[in-house]
Parts: sequence; structure tokens; C-alpha cells
Amino acid sequence: MKILEAVSQTGRNGAMIYARRVIPLLRARGHEVWLAARPDSWIARETAGEATLIATDFSRWPLAEPRRVADICRREGIAVAHSHLTRAHNFCLWARALGGPPVVAHAHSHHFQLHWYFHRLIVAVSQGNLRRLRARGAALGARGRVLHNFVDTDKYSPCEEAKRYSGGGDPLRVAFGIPADAPVVVQVAEINPRKGQSCALRAAARVRRAQPDARFIFIGAERCVPEHVVELRAEAERLGLAGAAHWAGPREDVAALLPHATAAILPSLDEPFSLAGLEAMACGVPLVASRVGGFPEMVADGVTGLLVPPEDDTALADALLGLIGDPARRAALGAAARARVLADFSPGPHVARLEALLAEGAGD
Repeated sequence: MKILEAVSQTGRNGAMIYARRVIPLLRARGHEVWLAARPDSWIARETAGEATLIATDFSRWPLAEPRRVADICRREGIAVAHSHLTRAHNFCLWARALGGPPVVAHAHSHHFQLHWYFHRLIVAVSQGNLRRLRARGAALGARGRVLHNFVDTDKYSPCEEAKRYSGGGDPLRVAFGIPADAPVVVQVAEINPRKGQSCALRAAARVRRAQPDARFIFIGAERCVPEHVVELRAEAERLGLAGAAHWAGPREDVAALLPHATAAILPSLDEPFSLAGLEAMACGVPLVASRVGGFPEMVADGVTGLLVPPEDDTALADALLGLIGDPARRAALGAAARARVLADFSPGPHVARLEALLAEGAGD
């Protein structure tokens, strides 16, 4: 099958990372993949040589650009467009109206848009995601499908290196100048009010009162208004977390650092289905997440991780202190999390299901 992956954002976020990971998987199953993207985008650079680029700025009016892309798709025999992010969803609908392929739209968020009414299929990343879209009036009917995200279980794994460094001095602690035996809690998420870093800071202060050597590392780009970043750093100072809260920014070595964390946290206020959560679980790191969005579909509370109420810094701190003080429980939760990811969120089953959905969308 000939497939067009359409991704409209230039930077890097969960939707972009998902599309980037799925392209080689589709190619490995014998499909020809084109990529509609801005030529200066992260995904265009990342997939050079893996997918044929159709460079576009996704402008919809006048209709010359969607018509041009529709003509390319028709000439190349592309059977289906798989769109990601709002601008791409809308653009692909216009291309479809002008003779392009049918569209399978991937809903990576809960945001309601009018375009949901017109796609051949809508793929939600969790049951919660699909319910939210329907509750907001999207007339999905039988066109809505659920396909959970997946993670590269070879790249994200509880590597033997983590065991060798079990006494400390591992790459995570060395990278941030943390003592070898200090507990380290990691949150991998863009800096954004929705991701709950404010709650994490309040929980960190509570943890530090009982465990003074604990450290907290926040890895992620600052995708929010500058005032929020200023407020977070001021809050960290006010809570006495100077030197204990590390703002790491975006990093390319998360897979190498994450297996050495004592625990991972995702105290999000909302989360359709978290790639960062799957990455922690795949690394065998116990995850503490908010009981929101897709997390209950990912984490079996008390078995493969822990769930706490959103914005409850006391519950988050108590969960972390319980893990820090109980290495055996950390190991058991981490092993169960890894097993769950291998069984349900690994690349093979995911791409087979996606392949079937794209074929259905194409009308095959």
C-alpha cells in the first residue's frame, strides 16, 4: 500500500515523535511511505531517505496547494493519507475534496475540531480520548477507533548497565552532579501547566522533608508562556528546592538516562495517552501518574505503577516516599511495567493494527 503521512508542525512533540517512529515500521512491512511536511521541520530532517518528502506549508486558501498535493497523490497512486495535528487534518480534507486519497486522522489530543466530522476514520489514542471527543460533539459513530501508543522496547529498556551502576555513579547522576546514592525522580514532559510541574514541585518539597538527599529532574522543552517558567522557578526557590530541582531542557539521551531513575512521575492534569509514561515503564522504572486521561488504561494501579489524584501533591509525595523506602517494591513494579509494555504497547502489534486501520480507511 502507498501511504501519505501528513504532519504539519515544525518542532518536536508527541505526535511528531509518533509519526517519526511509525514510518520505518510501515516501510519494514513492505509499504511505500510519503511524508507531507514543511521542508524545515524536525520530522522532514529525521526521515530523510526513509520517506519521499512532499514539501508543503499546508496553506489551504487559495486551493492551489491542496490541489497540488492531491495531484501528486493521484499520480503516485497513494491510497490513504494518515494525518497528524490540526492543520494537517484540515489540509488533507481539502486535498481529498480535490481528488486526493481518503483520510485517516490520528487524534493525539482531546481538542474538538469541525474536521472530525469528515474523515474516513478517526484513530484515538485511548478509550478516554475517544470518549472525550464524542462527549464534545464529534459525530464519530462507527468511524472512531482506538489504537494505543507504542514505544521502542529495544531503545527504552532496563539495560544491564543500570544493574552495574546499582551502587551509584551512573550516567544520570553523573550528568547532573548528583551524589551516587541519592534518590532521583524524573519527569519527562514539556514545561507546560497541563503537565503538572507545579504539583511536582510541591510534592518534591514534601519528599525532601523526609528524604533530604532526594533530587528531581525535569526534562523537556519550555512550550508555554515565559511567565509560567518564571513562576515555576520562583516556586522552586520558595519551596527550598535550590540545587534539588534540575531543569534539564530537551535532551536526546533520555533512553540512556531514564533506566537509572529511582522513579518517574507524570502528574498531568490531562493526558490522552503518554509516550513518556510508556518509555519509563519500558525502562523498568516505577511510574507515578495522575489518574486522568489514558493513564488508567496504561497503568494497573499497584501492579505496573501507581496512580494518584491529579493536583494532589500530598498523594504524589506519599507514593514517592513509599517507593524510595522500598527497593523491592520498586523492582517489582518496574518488572511488571516492562512486561506490560512488551505485551501490549510494543511496535509489532501496534503497526499490524495500524496497517489494518489504514487499509480500512483506504477502502481495501
